[in-house]
Amino acid sequence: MKFLLILIISASFCVKGQRNIFVHLDHVFSGNAFNISNTYVASDNSIFRLDHFDYYVSNITLTHDGGQQTTFLNQVFLIEPANHTVYLGYLPVQQIETVEFLVGVPKELNTQSGVLSQDISLYPETHPLSFQSPSMYWGWQAGYMHMIIGGWNDVNGNNIIESNEGYFELHNLGDQNQQAVSLSSIIQTNTSSDQTDIFIDCHLDRWIQNISLGSSGVAHGSTGVNKTILDNVVTKNVFEQSPSAGMSEETVLPFSFTTAKGEIVIHWSEAHPPKHLSVLSMDGKSIFQYNFNEFCEKSTVSSLMSGLYHISTEGENGVCLKTVFVP
Repeated sequence: MKFLLILIISASFCVKGQRNIFVHLDHVFSGNAFNISNTYVASDNSIFRLDHFDYYVSNITLTHDGGQQTTFLNQVFLIEPANHTVYLGYLPVQQIETVEFLVGVPKELNTQSGVLSQDISLYPETHPLSFQSPSMYWGWQAGYMHMIIGGWNDVNGNNIIESNEGYFELHNLGDQNQQAVSLSSIIQTNTSSDQTDIFIDCHLDRWIQNISLGSSGVAHGSTGVNKTILDNVVTKNVFEQSPSAGMSEETVLPFSFTTAKGEIVIHWSEAHPPKHLSVLSMDGKSIFQYNFNEFCEKSTVSSLMSGLYHISTEGENGVCLKTVFVP
């Protein structure tokens, strides 16, 4: 699959009518951007702060261009608070109508009974189904945990979460508990002439609705509270298109780029050189910065891990952002 992505990226500069497609699963709580370092109030009025909140998304299907379908069958993505953008590739997709996906690991890959399952140690280290921290795997028979959440509660009612106070974990699994999500009437954002972004909100407050975090303790399993929290995906409409999603004018970027293994080479227009350029990791950390005191033809950012990065520039038309995949 990694090799396929490299081929897709390599082809992106010579094939017309295709676009880089990104799906952003932005975490929100009560309508505001979620921050894992903040404290929140659950539906049972308990005050909590999270240590982790990770889940699998798989089997993404795009319906586009008058009913055509592009399906990423048995392709699995691990979504985390600092890593929640999915790159689907450089595709012959112009207008997206519906986005469908599975929350969890598909049955074919989940347990020893799955027709495509394999021992976790056989996956490459960077694969979503390889070993994770915290662990997303419960064993060959029970399979993967589709979603895990854990943190601390204010159990003594003083509105302060003290060290190791009220620790809870809900690590849910079960080969029957995967949840199917379908979002229609998609409003896509045409970020540039060759990039389309789909922004979807993941409502964490709805996901933990009717879950008593103050008394749940540590619960690993496929029934009870762990089944309820997975059922909430559908019954509470956890995933919705972001209200801020919208069609944007396709801007002419003041730069172009090429990617190779572990690097981005950024080229810019002599007519409109940017004043400043930054390369950011997906969690917002600055990887590279450059202030243009004089015009240069290009700049190379190297020694990068494979993954998604943002290129941010300030030019004549203000700040613009481009998301790129580095093989």
